[in-house]
Amino acid sequence: MRGGTVFSESIRNIIRQLLKRYREYGGLIRYPGDWGERAFRFWLVKELFMDVLGWDSKYVVFGEKYDVLFLDDYIRPKLYLETKKPDIHITKNHVKEAIERSKEFYSIGYVIVTNGTTWVLHDCIKDAGHKIDNIESANDKKVANVFGKLHAKNYTEMMR
Repeated sequence: MRGGTVFSESIRNIIRQLLKRYREYGGLIRYPGDWGERAFRFWLVKELFMDVLGWDSKYVVFGEKYDVLFLDDYIRPKLYLETKKPDIHITKNHVKEAIERSKEFYSIGYVIVTNGTTWVLHDCIKDAGHKIDNIESANDKKVANVFGKLHAKNYTEMMR
């Protein structure tokens, strides 16, 4: 894989663009309801998970109870992404609820809860968490370590 610094900066640049777009659209659209979270979720999946982390759309399932599931070659959920609007603070309760929900699938290895700025990655096997409080100020090694675990090559033959 690419060097940690290059990889980390790619991640940061994409997220920066998505957060900027979210703020711009929020000021212009003013649509009632939860458009912002759904739009942000789609942008995040398409532009980060698919374009940078290598996930093919056939391995990505959007839902209601589970915002996004990322599947392996055997159609088993491996990652569960729970998104919040960028202006919502990620709480311990958000993380706890997502972890509890993930237990319905024995195959989920990681739960990710994010608002774009804060990233919480829970390792379901080790029952351990990694947190990036602010993607802008996190060191390159930590960003590369967290996002490296989310790359499609870890779960699908297509990327190996």
